[in-house]
Amino acid sequence: MRVAAIDIGTNTILLLVAEVFPDGRVTPALELQEIPRLGKSVDAKRYLSQEAIQRSARIIERYAKAARAAGPCGSSRAERVPFETRQIGTSSSGWSPNARALR
Repeated sequence: MRVAAIDIGTNTILLLVAEVFPDGRVTPALELQEIPRLGKSVDAKRYLSQEAIQRSARIIERYAKAARAAGPCGSSRAERVPFETRQIGTSSSGWSPNARALR
């Protein structure tokens, strides 16, 4: 089974697409990393900057397309296969009052 995860961190956003085998083995198929600095100055201002939110949203959109393209077993029909999506972020995207802008 092919699975994908997007990790939205304070400074980095990571994508992992992997094949999970019935015996529990996991083999990465695609790994990407970008540094949008989502949490830059959030400690001082308590808000995520609009620029950082926009940079992060563009990265997440590209990652979603890449995950679909990597699809189930690399299938060419990946765009038609439904994906379950969950958003998980670190502290800066959780306690900042404007963090909902990433949803």
